[in-house]
Amino acid sequence: MWNDVIASTVPVGVGFVLTGVLGALLTTRLQSRAWQRQDEVLQRRNQREQRLAAFEEISGLLDCRLYAMRQVWWALRQQVRGTGAGAGAV
Repeated sequence: MWNDVIASTVPVGVGFVLTGVLGALLTTRLQSRAWQRQDEVLQRRNQREQRLAAFEEISGLLDCRLYAMRQVWWALRQQVRGTGAGAGAV
């Protein structure tokens, strides 16, 4: 009788332990991969934000330079038109 009880409970106990161990190992592996993936995503997001900030800064500097060059162009054009109109009237 006890032999039958032991014979029927040992496989269940071994199965339970193996399932728990294998489940814990699988869960640990999956969680580790998820953390690595999340870290990669955060790193890419930070890199993208840094690149965007650099792009915006460069874009602003180029806008200022372009506006300054246009101001020079407008002033020269105004000066040429003013001088040309005065020379043609004389």
